[in-house]
Amino acid sequence: IAFRGCDAPSHALRRTRATLLGIGLALLSACTLIQRPEPVTTLQISMTDTDLVWPAELMPGKVESVSALRSNRVLVVDGAVLMQHEGLRWVETPAVMWSEQLRALHARSTAQRATKASIEVWLGEFNLRVGAERTQEVVVSADATLVCNGSDRTIPVAPVSASGTSASSDPQALARAFGQASEEVLATLLEQSSERAADCAAP
Repeated sequence: IAFRGCDAPSHALRRTRATLLGIGLALLSACTLIQRPEPVTTLQISMTDTDLVWPAELMPGKVESVSALRSNRVLVVDGAVLMQHEGLRWVETPAVMWSEQLRALHARSTAQRATKASIEVWLGEFNLRVGAERTQEVVVSADATLVCNGSDRTIPVAPVSASGTSASSDPQALARAFGQASEEVLATLLEQSSERAADCAAP
């Protein structure tokens, strides 16, 4: 009888230990699932530290983009899959950054001739493209429309695209690669737009 009397508390103790062990494992699983988010790095592009010259015939107009670029998260294209980079974001959406850069370039222009049109830009791509061998390439493409002063006449400007690779894995090097590709696209758009602006005076 004494042996059986000692066995009951021992069995209860084992059950208590098993319960505590289960609670501990559950808490450990919860801690594993609720992990700290990765730190986010904010990036900015610059097109004003270059030799780009703003044409005297043009005024900066609005800049818009495809719906996939209406976020400040860096857009990643992996094959047919579009993703947002978990750790990288832009200081603003690509369209807003482009708009700010265009206005800054125009503000530093010293040309005094009367403008003929405003240039409206449509961003089609502003992506980090992942290749088959996990290579990374920045891609920027845009087209433009000239809106002639004093009329509703519009003149389309052909699409332009540029790509490049980052000099290193540093996020700021990636931002510079986006900036350089943007400069190439903008330089061509401005050149074409300056030539087409003369059509605003055509009957």
